[in-house]
Order: sequence, then structure tokens, then C-alpha cells
Amino acid sequence: MSTGERELAGLAVSLRTPCVFCASVHGRRHVLETRDERSATLLADVGAAALEGERDRAVARLAQALAAPAPAVPVDEAVELRGLGAGDAEIAVVGAVAAMFAWANRLMSMLGEVVD
Repeated sequence: MSTGERELAGLAVSLRTPCVFCASVHGRRHVLETRDERSATLLADVGAAALEGERDRAVARLAQALAAPAPAVPVDEAVELRGLGAGDAEIAVVGAVAAMFAWANRLMSMLGEVVD
């Protein structure tokens, strides 16, 4: 899995959780890695369905499904990504990115809040 795809997964998670700071970082890194400004903008403004590449759509959908507050196992999304050529290791990378950034984004969203 390319660094650009990992950053796209991070962006998808950050938009789902939502963490504006992280979305900005992952979106910028995705653009730097892929030279594709359109995909990050489409994902942020319209959603995964608007992405032009089938594999990009599958990566974003799987990452967002895994980042849900109480995710069900997103079998359909993983099967779709496998059908687009992703192997077990690549699918596991999307899962790891989603888990790591869903947790970190939720943690960061609490920073700065006053807790009694």
C-alpha cells in the first residue's frame, strides 16, 4: 500500500471522527505524496463516493467504516478492496491506520476541554 493511500485512509478517518487538525495534516500529506489535490478535496467536501479511483473509494470507505464509534466488521468494504487487488497486508494497514487515528483523533478532540 502506498504512502498516499495510507494518508487517504488517515484523512477519511479524520473526517469521520471528526478532527479538523488531523484532516488537514493527512489531506496535505496525501496531496504531497500523490500530487492529486482533487481527491482530498472531493473526500472532504462530498465524501468517499465522489472519489474517482475505485481503489481510493474502497480505501476511504473501509477506513471510515472501521473508525465508526461502534464499528461492525466491515466485510463488504474489505471484500471490495480485495477485489481491487489489495492483499491481506494492505487491508490490515487500512485497519491499523483507522484504529490508530480514530483513537488519536477522539483523544485530541477532548484536549482543551474543561473537565470538572
